[in-house]
Amino acid sequence: MLMESSTESGITRRGFLCSSLVVALAASSGLPLTAAQAASIPAAKGMKKSGSKISLSLRANPGLAKSNGLVSVGKVQGYSVVLVRTANKELKALVLACTHQGVALEYNGKVFGCPAHGSVFNLDGSVKISPAQAPLPTCDLKVNGDTVTIDVSKIA
Repeated sequence: MLMESSTESGITRRGFLCSSLVVALAASSGLPLTAAQAASIPAAKGMKKSGSKISLSLRANPGLAKSNGLVSVGKVQGYSVVLVRTANKELKALVLACTHQGVALEYNGKVFGCPAHGSVFNLDGSVKISPAQAPLPTCDLKVNGDTVTIDVSKIA
């Protein structure tokens, strides 16, 4: 049996090793280590709101022209909603609420992460790392030419 040895600072060997493992796992999962390190999602430009519908021009938001481009379009039920151009060129309106226990997600520039239990979601909303089992909720959207209309009252 290994003996717990305490240093002058009161940190045990086991405590140090466990803390180091948690930091290494968080860094390798793509999660931000602190909220201050979380990347910001640019706000959509030229949005028009009418009731529960938000419309915006793709032309006014050039970041959406490329794969994994995204913009923030507001909040629904207290959670951020982002419009994402997925790797397969599809547009999705994702609600950034962890499907494990409903915690608001953070974005680190590559993935959405849950600060509570470590779930990680890809930019298309699919689960990358559990404990979440279901993909992120989405809002209905329609594309008509250059205009995207998102209905934040219809969450799937």
